[in-house]
Amino acid sequence: MEHLTVLPEQKIRCGSYLRISREDGTEGESNSLQNQRKLIEHYVAEHPEFILCREWSDDGISGSHFKRQGVQELFQAVEQGEIDCILVKDLSRFGREYIETGYYLQEYFPSHYVRFIAICDGYDSSTSEFMEQSLLMPILNILNDSYCQDISKKVRMQQMIKRREGAYIGAFCVYGYKKDDKNPNHLMVDREPAGVVQYIFALRLLGNSAEKICARLNDEKIPSPYQYKKLLGSAYASGLAGEEDSRWHPGAVRRILHNEMYTGVMVQGKRRKISYKLSIRENVPTEEWIRVEGTHEPIVPRQAFEFAKKPLRAAGRHNRA
Repeated sequence: MEHLTVLPEQKIRCGSYLRISREDGTEGESNSLQNQRKLIEHYVAEHPEFILCREWSDDGISGSHFKRQGVQELFQAVEQGEIDCILVKDLSRFGREYIETGYYLQEYFPSHYVRFIAICDGYDSSTSEFMEQSLLMPILNILNDSYCQDISKKVRMQQMIKRREGAYIGAFCVYGYKKDDKNPNHLMVDREPAGVVQYIFALRLLGNSAEKICARLNDEKIPSPYQYKKLLGSAYASGLAGEEDSRWHPGAVRRILHNEMYTGVMVQGKRRKISYKLSIRENVPTEEWIRVEGTHEPIVPRQAFEFAKKPLRAAGRHNRA
C-alpha cells in the first residue's frame, strides 16, 4: 500500500481498490491487478480534478465477504478522512455479496462524504440519480452475488468429480505422504514419517495406549507431524488445540490410528463449508465421505489397521483367543 501523498487543496483525493481471486476464471487476465491498476490510472489521467494518492488490494481473496485486509484498511482510511473518492474497475472488484455491498454504497460511504466510482459499470455516486441508486445498483450487486454463488457451485462440483476419481485435492498431505512431483493429485509415501506411522501401529499392536505411544515418541524426540511440516518449511498451520508446539499429543496418535488413508484408500470430503459466503466448516457424516480404494501405496496392512483401531480391551480379548 502506498503512503498518503501531500496534495494541493483543490484536488480530489482518490484511493483505488484492486481485487482478484480464483473465482474470476477465464477473465483472470483482464481482471489482473496490473490491468485494474492501468485502467484506474488512465481514468485519473483523464480527470485533472483527481489525484491518486492511495492504493489497496487483495490478491487471491473472494469478493463474497468483506473480511479482507485490503478493504479493511480502505475502511480505516475512510474513517480517518484520508480520502474523498474510491475508484474501482467495476462493482464486482469491490464486492460480490449484494447486501453488504449495497450497505457500503448507499449508506456507509455517503455518510462519510466519500464518492464511489465503478469505472466499467459507468457508476459515479456523485452523479447517479435516485432511481439508479435504488434500482440499478441492487440489481448489479445481486448479479455479482449470483455469479459468485454460481462459481462456488462449479468449483465444488469439480472438486467432487476429482475426489470420486481418487485425485487428492488437499492443500497439505496427511502425515506419512507427500505429493507426487509429476502429479500433485497423486500421493507418494514419505519414507521418514511413514516409518513413524508404522512404528505407531506396531506399538499399538503390542497393546500400548495412545498416551503410552505418545510418551514414547516424545522420549525418543521424534518430531510431531506439526513440527515435521515446519522443518520442511511448510506454511501448514494447525487449527487443533495443543499442536502449536513440537510435542506429540494423544489426539494426534489416535487420528493416525483411525486414518484409513494409511491402507491405500483415498478418503476425502470429511468437512464442508456451510455457505459459500462463510469460511465456517461442518463435519460430514461418515457414510457420506468419498472413498476410493487403491489410489496410493499403503503404509500399513488393512488387517493391522482394523486391529489397531479397536479399543485395547477388545484387542486384548482377541489376543487371548
